[in-house]
Amino acid sequence: MNCETLISRRSFLAHSGSLPMLGSLFISRLSAEEKKPSSPFASVEQVLQHAVTEKAFPGCAAAVGTADRVLWSAGFGNLSLQKTSQVTTATLYDLASLTKVVGTTSVAVRLIAQSKLNLDDPLVEWIPEFVEQTPNETAKSRGQITVRHLLTHTSGLPAWKPIYQTANSYRETIDLICKTELERTPGENYRYSDLGMMLMGEVLARAGDARLDVLEQRLIFEPLKMTATRRNPAADQRSSIAPTERIGESEEFYRGVVHDENARGGEGVTGHAGLFSNVTDLSNFCQAWLSAVRGSESIFSTKLAREFASRQKIPGDARRGLGWQMFSAGSSGGSRLSESAFGHTGFTGTSLWIDPEKNLFFILLGNRVHPTRKNSRHIAVRREFADAVVRAVDSL
Repeated sequence: MNCETLISRRSFLAHSGSLPMLGSLFISRLSAEEKKPSSPFASVEQVLQHAVTEKAFPGCAAAVGTADRVLWSAGFGNLSLQKTSQVTTATLYDLASLTKVVGTTSVAVRLIAQSKLNLDDPLVEWIPEFVEQTPNETAKSRGQITVRHLLTHTSGLPAWKPIYQTANSYRETIDLICKTELERTPGENYRYSDLGMMLMGEVLARAGDARLDVLEQRLIFEPLKMTATRRNPAADQRSSIAPTERIGESEEFYRGVVHDENARGGEGVTGHAGLFSNVTDLSNFCQAWLSAVRGSESIFSTKLAREFASRQKIPGDARRGLGWQMFSAGSSGGSRLSESAFGHTGFTGTSLWIDPEKNLFFILLGNRVHPTRKNSRHIAVRREFADAVVRAVDSL
């Protein structure tokens, strides 16, 4: 029986003055459905469903929550253009530069708390070859670079360089970066640098006496029960991973293999990219940071979490914390977050934001580079999503 038939029957029975008990049950159920309020996150869902329709990405997964609980999470669309599988909250995405905060920055916080590393340690104390392999006239400037410079992207290193064209291993990748010339004097200017964060990953490996991927699991993912988060996923996991870009001119796509070329050349274990995760695991991660910054220590100390998630004194207008990006209106965080909010994005179409003042986090994972990186529709979607989330949460 459809709704129109049921409504007609209700009108007839009410008019006749005879209403069987079974009819009453049907009508009561219909009335409850008619009055049932829509989800407070309906507008958020509409933004993401529209984004899939407009091909900002084949699909996406998102989550919203507080320090205590996840308020909402969902998957939209499909893993790929082939529409073979639908996205769920368990779908794994290539995090790209979210690796810088989910892995590298967070490991740095843990090692500093253990007194194994200091923010003002010179880079050359951990990687002496960074100076040893360069001409004497540049050694002084290179010797001035500190861990803090690497985390604030003020080291003077270039933003990027095609290391992968020469390097065939992680060791060769680090060696080539150590021979790369500086573009600026350390501390002089902000320049977002993949190369700097790649060196940061090597600093952590030496300070923690284990490879970065081992430290991530030991210090971050295992304590936070982030059981799906990893680098270089096994082949049998690839069916649950959203593919990224087309491989050359073939009909194949990178899937479970890191999209970033320099990360691939570095065996998937560099400090700037390489992690795969889902919104379920990342919700645990965001809650740990949110709790710590708000004063309830998690695996992160409140003192260090607040320092890392605070705007640093950097020449120019750069709004950066240590590893983190600080909120500014018009960024991927939209226009409605607090000044204290911090977050990060990833080239593949990923982002997350944490707002201590609002007790809020939100995550958006997508594969906008599938089938090609030329797609930039995700930029507007991130902002619309962020603003819709804040409006929804404010209405609760």
